[in-house]
Amino acid sequence: MIINYNVKKLQSVLDDFCHVTGIRISLCDAKGCAVTRSIGQDDFCQLLQESCGEERCRECDARLFAQSLETGKPSLHRCHSGLLDMCVPVFREGVLLAYLIMGRIRTHREMPASLCTLLPASLLSRAQALYADLPLYSIQKAERAANLAAILASYILAENLILTQKNEEAERLCTYIDA
Repeated sequence: MIINYNVKKLQSVLDDFCHVTGIRISLCDAKGCAVTRSIGQDDFCQLLQESCGEERCRECDARLFAQSLETGKPSLHRCHSGLLDMCVPVFREGVLLAYLIMGRIRTHREMPASLCTLLPASLLSRAQALYADLPLYSIQKAERAANLAAILASYILAENLILTQKNEEAERLCTYIDA
């Protein structure tokens, strides 16, 4: 199956979501690779990745994708840094087309002490300032934002911003190989 994304319109929709909620959002393909991202800075996570490495972030995203795929519904989880991330799987006729992944939401006013111990002392004040710039949501408000993202996923499908088409040659080849 070939999946085509209307990147320009998707970008506009994701930017609107980000402007209204303050939450960064990305559309990823079924393998978890970003197709488009909303506007906004990612300075806090970039600082963490430079200091602690990107691997833990990738592992957290993979767990979140798996969790939302298993439930088929919006999923929330805390990443290794204590921030809240959310994911909505986008299905058409039972086929996973994409994920809407949102996050970098703080649920505490102050940066957790456990996070402070991950960072070198020289970066601590900068990290705290960047942490304070992240959106502050209660768990209940984050769940509502995830529900809005599920509505956004329905809109994306209704407006055909993600289109699928069968690849008949590939399907014939698979049938031949299976036989």
